[in-house]
Order: sequence, then C-alpha cells, then structure tokens
Amino acid sequence: MENVKSLKLKAYDHIKNKIFSCCYLPGDFLDEKTLIGEIGASRTPIREALNKIEQENLIQIISKKGIMVKHITAKNVLDIFQIRETLEPNAILNCSDKIDMGIINEFKRKFLIEQTIPEKLYMLDDEFHKYIVRLYNNEYINRIMKDIYGQNNRIRILSGQVENCTNYAQNEHLDIIGLLLCGDFYGASESLKKHLSLSKDRTLTMFISNNI
Repeated sequence: MENVKSLKLKAYDHIKNKIFSCCYLPGDFLDEKTLIGEIGASRTPIREALNKIEQENLIQIISKKGIMVKHITAKNVLDIFQIRETLEPNAILNCSDKIDMGIINEFKRKFLIEQTIPEKLYMLDDEFHKYIVRLYNNEYINRIMKDIYGQNNRIRILSGQVENCTNYAQNEHLDIIGLLLCGDFYGASESLKKHLSLSKDRTLTMFISNNI
C-alpha cells in the first residue's frame, strides 16, 4: 500500500503533467473529487500536492471558488527565455568536451528525416535542447530546467507552435548541429543563442495574436 509521501508525489506529478500538457487549461478550475478519482489518493496528499504547486505559481487556490490553473503572461514567456538564453548556449561553451558527436550526428539524421512532420519535429526539438542542458551534469540545473521545459511545452501548445514549427525547427537546428560537428563550439553557441532569440520573438507574436 502506498504511503502518504509517495501518494503526494504521485498527485504532484499527475497534476503538473496535466497542466504542462494542457489537459488542464489556464482558467480551468480543478475539482478535488475528480482528482481523487484520477489519482487514486485521499484528500490529504492531494491537498499537500496542490499547496506545493501553488507555491510554484501554476495554480491559485481561491477562497470559496476553488483551485484555478493560472494564466500564462508575456512576462512568463520572457522569464523562461531569459533562463534558456543564459544556460543553453553556455552549456556548449563550458561542456564542449562532454558532447558526443555520435549523438549529434543522430540528431542531424533525425532532423532531416522528420522535416515535414510538425509534431515529430517539435518532440525532436525538445529532445535536442534537453540533451544540451544535460551536458552540465548538474542536478540543480536539471531540476530547474524540467519546469522550464514543462512551461515551454505549455506555451507552445497554447500558441499553436506545435503545428507551425516545420521550417525553422529544421533549418535552425541543422545550423547549430553543423557547427557542432565542425568543432566550432563558439559558433554553435552563438547560433543557439540566435535560435532562442528568434523562438522568443515567434512565441510572443503567436502569444499576442492568439490572445492567450
């Protein structure tokens, strides 16, 4: 039988994953009874999980109304990309000795194969950036970036980028990969920085045009 601590973690992971995958949309109200049924836990571990998620600014517990999934703001988008623009390019410069060129070659092959399938390109894009961050081999950075990528996933779904990432996802990543394979780590870092800046601009444009 699962203990309270493991049930709290189960509830925490379940609710956050639902938020990050947009199964729970901004403005949705979460129902405790529904969560109990979905998670298979009692009220106590679910409430503890909700309190922790509220501290992470993903939900708001409103007195006499319920538990609301918080909206995403343009400031959230800027904050996310500020962290990404700092950590990801520096990973290439600071951890170049840890880059596995076999893995980079495999990314190149996959980007060329999946060039016309938006959803697969989106997943490959995510996989590539996570690989770059893992070069740090730093548990604290990994923990921070797990939430950053979760929020980034949420923003991409809400702004419609999953269906509209074909050309830039392929070309910009292939530029970075080409520089990595040539051993030009400074160039690759700068190319990644440019890619993230362009991604930020695209995200904000779609964010505003879709009235998110």
